[in-house]
Amino acid sequence: MYCIDDCEQDLPVSPSQTCTTEKRRGGGRRGAFMKCNKSFTDPTDPAEWTAKIEAGDVVATGELLGQKPKPSFTKKKFSSARPEEVTGVTEQFQFKDFNASLDDNGDLVFWDTIQTNYQRYVYGFVDDHDNFYGFYDNWSPEIGSVIEEDVDGNTYVDGVLTFKSSGVLVPVQVPGLNNILATTKKLP
Repeated sequence: MYCIDDCEQDLPVSPSQTCTTEKRRGGGRRGAFMKCNKSFTDPTDPAEWTAKIEAGDVVATGELLGQKPKPSFTKKKFSSARPEEVTGVTEQFQFKDFNASLDDNGDLVFWDTIQTNYQRYVYGFVDDHDNFYGFYDNWSPEIGSVIEEDVDGNTYVDGVLTFKSSGVLVPVQVPGLNNILATTKKLP
């Protein structure tokens, strides 16, 4: 046993003390990007999101086919008498964007701007239930277009946004966020 008496911590309250189990639904619906020199006073306030969008400080993707798989963990051994400890957590948001601006290729320009200027933005994503995860400033994109081989196939943008976290991601609930983000402007 590797327990130190002086390091005692109260146990968290377990949600398993109820008669039923509620389930969280999946689906990564949209990505959101904000200029890196901006911040929110209250990220749960829909009015502040609207103001940031109108000011051109936040822009969102169209609807995506997105997911966040299990993170990968970096571990290091600090003592011969103890197991390895987690020293870092790397997360990913994986997506496919089937939205197309056929008249001006605006969808491709958008993603190219994100790919080439990502250091100037912070990033987050929202699920189908208006839960927002982010903003993350320690991230990097891998974004490219895919052209399927069949004439009945699709051309779309496929991407992975990799970011660092400190553990289990806890979102903030923003009522109506998906509807708010649907009104964003294109990146300049």
